[in-house]
Amino acid sequence: MKLPCLIPLIIFGKLAIGQTLRWDGATEWRLYNISTSRSKEFYPDSISYYKYISINGDTIQRYFNAIHQIPANQTQGIAWMGDYWASFNFRDSLKIIRVSRYGGFFQDMQTGLYYEIPIDMRASWQLYFTHLFLAVKAQ
Repeated sequence: MKLPCLIPLIIFGKLAIGQTLRWDGATEWRLYNISTSRSKEFYPDSISYYKYISINGDTIQRYFNAIHQIPANQTQGIAWMGDYWASFNFRDSLKIIRVSRYGGFFQDMQTGLYYEIPIDMRASWQLYFTHLFLAVKAQ
């Protein structure tokens, strides 16, 4: 009698795991010379027109190995106080993320899911992205 109840759980569990993005398969990380605000918007379909700087794959992977997905019920009304836009290639497809300047989190623009950097890594994460953004602006 318990077996029929377990089958949906097993199937659902496999589907949920299959939807998790394996960040270690991402390549060609880039940070773009764009930061959006109320008066300026970012258009992902125009990404090839923006200047960019390459992001070191080993460095970004160190952060992405430690991230946690923020539950959807905790992302309503999330505060954006400035952002950076980055992209990477994954399975022959371009993916775009919106990185918070101050909050230690980012949004996967394809799925709408939010991820956070562990608190003990946030200062170095924010400093790293600040340096990258200043470097791309100086080009």
